[in-house]
Amino acid sequence: MKTRFLLAILFCLTVYNASAQVCAGSGNLMMFTNYDGGILNINVDQNIPNLKIGICSYEPVQVNISGTYVGNVTQVLYAGYNSTQNNNHCNQVGLVTAINGVPSNIVAIETIPQATLQNNNGYPFIICAYQCDTIGNQGGCNTVDQVVHYISQYTGGTMYAHYIQYGCWSGTYNLSAGGTCCITAPGLQGPPPAAAFTVDNDTICAGNCLTFTNSSVDATSYEWSFPGATPSSSTDENPTFVCYTAPGTYNVTLIATNSNGSDTLEFTNYINIQNPAVSAQFTYQQTSNYVIDFTNTSTGATSYQWTLPDTVFTTNSPSFNFPAEGVYPVTLIAYGACSNDTVTLNITVVKTALIENALSKNIAIYPNPASGNLFIKT
Repeated sequence: MKTRFLLAILFCLTVYNASAQVCAGSGNLMMFTNYDGGILNINVDQNIPNLKIGICSYEPVQVNISGTYVGNVTQVLYAGYNSTQNNNHCNQVGLVTAINGVPSNIVAIETIPQATLQNNNGYPFIICAYQCDTIGNQGGCNTVDQVVHYISQYTGGTMYAHYIQYGCWSGTYNLSAGGTCCITAPGLQGPPPAAAFTVDNDTICAGNCLTFTNSSVDATSYEWSFPGATPSSSTDENPTFVCYTAPGTYNVTLIATNSNGSDTLEFTNYINIQNPAVSAQFTYQQTSNYVIDFTNTSTGATSYQWTLPDTVFTTNSPSFNFPAEGVYPVTLIAYGACSNDTVTLNITVVKTALIENALSKNIAIYPNPASGNLFIKT
């Protein structure tokens, strides 16, 4: 068997270098497949309930399973040649396939089992696989779909990820890193997607934009609908710069799809766009010597800032003792959810004794109450 691989090595030594990937986030079967066997250290750092682990190789494998969630492992299956007849290229003299770190009653070692899926490019028994391919000649090994079909059927699991390569296993393989191959097999129905998403802020002012975060599970494509926004639709996984210009409430719809179906999630009146008008207004009345009481009559505001001589107030309706007679500018800024408005009035402050004396002599002072300059008429 190994002789047949010498030519294959010369022409197409294959270590699959695709970027790590998770095939189904809701899956519970992690697979490791290679040719040369070796030391396979598996770190169960992902919280996957009812976790099943499948290993396939031509040469013997020492499997060491550990990690935070190792207690989630319910089944471990080795299926392969399980060789001890001088087929050992990982410098593990005398090595035989063994599974460590989990209870022995959940471990099964199947030597050269009958394949459950036939592929003319593969082999009728499960012995090894080393590339993410189902149509090329495998040099005597199985096609990857044969291995996936056998391990999935045997364990009853759904593929979470599959790490496949040619050379010796070495180092530690974290479940959270996923695998390198997501080819499945005919007759294995994977999970349908589950659509889910959030938005960075569901209440904003008109003219602003939003970012949507996709949290769908097991989806491969997405279709968004944003009525009333620009853009009004998107196929991005996580749409950004979705902008609304008119006040109102708006629906958002996400359709998540994979090869096994689609799922639609619609949130009604999910986005609230505001643009309330703000008007800053106030009246005032002098109540004693140099003391003015201000009454805030603003509309559409939620907070305020008053600017008086050397003083700033944030109260609704302050009272202020001016330092002396004179004309003083008083400014009120009224802040709303989306805008603000400012008004400034010149306030004339006089001694209360002068006002009382003028009134006793039938001198008219107007307007009274005042919201601007005072006028005295004899």
